[in-house]
Amino acid sequence: MEGMKEKILKNDPEKSEEFGESDEEQGVQNDFRSKIEKLVKQGKIPPTNVDIFFSAHKTAEDIKGFEERLKNADIYIPEALGWDEEALSSLREVSEGRKTPRELIQELQGNPDNPEYAAQLYRAEMLYGTKKPLGIIDLPDSSQFFEHLKKRVVDFSNSVNFEQILDTYLAHLEEDADFEKKREEHMLDSLGPVLEKLVKEHPELSKKKGLNVFMTLGSAHTGVYHGLKEGGIEAARSFKVEPYCWGYEVEAIRRYRFGKPVDETLAARAFFERVLKKLLPELFMPDDGNSEISTNVARRVISVFSCEEIRPITESKNHEQFFDKFLTAVEKKGLKPYVKEILQKHFAKEEDTLFEE
Repeated sequence: MEGMKEKILKNDPEKSEEFGESDEEQGVQNDFRSKIEKLVKQGKIPPTNVDIFFSAHKTAEDIKGFEERLKNADIYIPEALGWDEEALSSLREVSEGRKTPRELIQELQGNPDNPEYAAQLYRAEMLYGTKKPLGIIDLPDSSQFFEHLKKRVVDFSNSVNFEQILDTYLAHLEEDADFEKKREEHMLDSLGPVLEKLVKEHPELSKKKGLNVFMTLGSAHTGVYHGLKEGGIEAARSFKVEPYCWGYEVEAIRRYRFGKPVDETLAARAFFERVLKKLLPELFMPDDGNSEISTNVARRVISVFSCEEIRPITESKNHEQFFDKFLTAVEKKGLKPYVKEILQKHFAKEEDTLFEE
């Protein structure tokens, strides 16, 4: 029997705007091509091919699908924002089979009730005992950009109306986009030195006619792929789900990242998504472990609201008023059965005054 979630997805008329390759390339600037070419000409690394697997990474289900490609890779490079040498050493010990995946998660103080724990564990299980040389090109914990990100907060205290709130929020997203751009540029700049070091540490790699590098990255980081292509590196990419649909906030950040405008409707929906994630996180929690499906469903719910419809809901004085306005609105939109089910999970009881007919 077709469930409410499946009906919502099937009837979804609204998708995130797809960027063409030329659109994304406009926002990618790097000068690392000469660095890579120099390393190849000097015989320090073989000609390099990079294969990138893009996906969400909130749950184990999100990252499934890269196992065979990991087996065929000469080098594995995972996304690892905020890493340090100890973390890199631990991952390499897992690859060598000298540390079990569960030991790694214990070091990270992973919480078994957190879906991300399962994602980290699954990735470690796929890596365990493969003896794959492993490197990291992401921003380390010591990076000034990462330090700034950790300290940054969004301050709405001086925003007295919806328009000012959106302006403050969009300024925050522009900062996010700038950070991600710098982060991706760091990845590209770090690739050559990391590969050179790995080839030195694993001399057998220098004998290969071509070096096959496999990366796993979050789906928003397509700038890395385009940077590689612009840099003359043979690169291929695939997504866990195609066509891929980003949430509104990620879409807005990506538009800023690639020099595209963010209109009022997208801004309002992205902000509404942020508010719902805080007040109604169950809307974004996957029942089957696939957060990409949940993102699509949440996007479908949010997509039926215009900027003017979002304004009075987000201007609610308290949570009860917010949920009351939200439920009234989704009932008019024909989405009440599904959202009612989500709200019941949120309040953890079958009956609530919010659901009175």
